[in-house]
Amino acid sequence: MHEGHRERMRERVINSGIENMPPHEVLEFLLFYAIPRKDTNPIAHRLIDTFGGMVEVMNASVEELMSVEGVTKNAATFLTSFPKLFFAYNRDLLKQKSKIINTADAIKYLRCLFAGERVEKCYVVCLDSAFNVLNCCFVAAGIPNEINVYVRQVAETILKNKATSVIFAHNHPSGNPKPSNADVNFTAMLSLTLKALGVKFYDHYIITATDFYSFRNAGLMDHMDDSVTEFIKDNVIRY
Repeated sequence: MHEGHRERMRERVINSGIENMPPHEVLEFLLFYAIPRKDTNPIAHRLIDTFGGMVEVMNASVEELMSVEGVTKNAATFLTSFPKLFFAYNRDLLKQKSKIINTADAIKYLRCLFAGERVEKCYVVCLDSAFNVLNCCFVAAGIPNEINVYVRQVAETILKNKATSVIFAHNHPSGNPKPSNADVNFTAMLSLTLKALGVKFYDHYIITATDFYSFRNAGLMDHMDDSVTEFIKDNVIRY
């Protein structure tokens, strides 16, 4: 009975695409390949009920997944491999020529970098005068909310790639995209440094699994562009 059901679901995926299936059916289908000869539908429902959704399931640890009835170590390992698989796919995809001319382009590009990340990381995207991506450079990593990024390191990366404009981005694994005081102060210092180097600071984005924060859209970049020296001196932080 299970094999007939599995074959019908495989045909649905082939003919209609997995993207059109509800989350519990996607998990049910994926679990076919980790749990043979067993009904994976109730397991998929339990996973969704426990963690809340596909993203939460795949970002859970092996131990957390195995706490759900019916989830074997093999199945848990299989599910937790998907974020890293997506990252590897997107990393190679980003090697293709890309252009970032607006926020939508930037977020689409940056989400590829941070998919499935549970640790805070920083990247610098180097652009030419036509906003083509020259390079995307990893800068630093650390435990959530305790990352140390040095302006000099970022500046050296930008100069090495001969960028005329740049995007700085980091993720907040906590899910809250609001910048910390340290985020704002770092952005101000980087803005001053890049202004001295004649490099356009396009934006600083904070990325989460479901949301983002743009310093430029929030008005902070304009404030820094207009009076970056006074901004640092007075340590004014506005949201």
